[in-house]
Amino acid sequence: MQIHRVPTPSAPDAEPHPLVHAMAEVGRASLFAEYGHEDFTDSPRYLTVRLADCPERTTAAWVALPDGVDPDACAPTDGLGWATLAVFLTEDHHLAHVHITTHPDHRGRGHGRALWDAVQPDLHASGRTTWFCAVYAPGAEATGPDAVVAKSGSGALDGTRPVNRWLLREGFELEQCERPSTLALGEGVLARAASLEREAGAVAGEAYELVHWADEAPEHLVAGLAALNARMSTDAPMAGLEFEEQVWDADRLRRAEERTRLAGHRSVTTAAIDRTSGQVAAFTALEWPETNGAGIWQENTIVLPEHRGHRLGLWVKAANVRHLMASNPDALRIHTWNADENQWMLAINDALGFTPIGLEGIWQKRL
Repeated sequence: MQIHRVPTPSAPDAEPHPLVHAMAEVGRASLFAEYGHEDFTDSPRYLTVRLADCPERTTAAWVALPDGVDPDACAPTDGLGWATLAVFLTEDHHLAHVHITTHPDHRGRGHGRALWDAVQPDLHASGRTTWFCAVYAPGAEATGPDAVVAKSGSGALDGTRPVNRWLLREGFELEQCERPSTLALGEGVLARAASLEREAGAVAGEAYELVHWADEAPEHLVAGLAALNARMSTDAPMAGLEFEEQVWDADRLRRAEERTRLAGHRSVTTAAIDRTSGQVAAFTALEWPETNGAGIWQENTIVLPEHRGHRLGLWVKAANVRHLMASNPDALRIHTWNADENQWMLAINDALGFTPIGLEGIWQKRL
């Protein structure tokens, strides 16, 4: 087995390197083994955008290949595993995000350990003092003497599961559990969303109006959306995770939209606007890859504190489900992730019909 660093793409729209194609195939196989579908698979185009440098972060990647395989001419099926290391440039200067994935057909052979070792020199050279990673765990919350309870106090994972046992040995602590949930779309869901939209809209009253768009935000809303994205980085329940408030402005928002376009993704967004001030009071977004219109990813949802109590969160989410189904007839499922202690957003998802599918552990190590 050999490990190679993936060359940094010259631009976000560069042709994906053969090693990036191998990353995509390892990710596809791993995610299918965990979830039973390919809705979360990152395309080579998407990965290239992620690995290209941008003002907010840098991301390095390593790929494990069998001995004798040329990294510049490898096939997608040659990948044994990969690792990424992301460090942030505009905020969170103490944080590093590490992700290691191994092909399900090649696990138990030390590839994950070798990839972890390959990341170490860059990880220590970055000077970051807090490392974090996210690991999905299917099934119900763990119980019993081997359960590892999140430091948030909500959610627990099986401490005997190999990946969790390894993280504990490496000094990581389970800070928080997120609850992944899925909504199977159909006429019944559309009717339910329409009913909830009407009910929530009646509470919101004439003080607010809904605005919908696809992909790029209307120019007059960009500044307000940037402010909401900054609040999203601190207002969502974070337990003991050490995230700083992100620095967002119109340029950063437009750069994010452009990266989404270059990655081959589409999106629909619904926002609630305060009619008196014109302020963006709440918004929610759904995103999907053009190559798989069936699997939809829930992105940010937030209501500004001064506008809470008017059911704006339910209003925008229910309306955006309807907007999605009108814009993307291929949509079959929406996937969302929420902190297990975020009872307000979980109640909205439950009302819409989302079903929990497991837990995701957010692990953190402080040096």
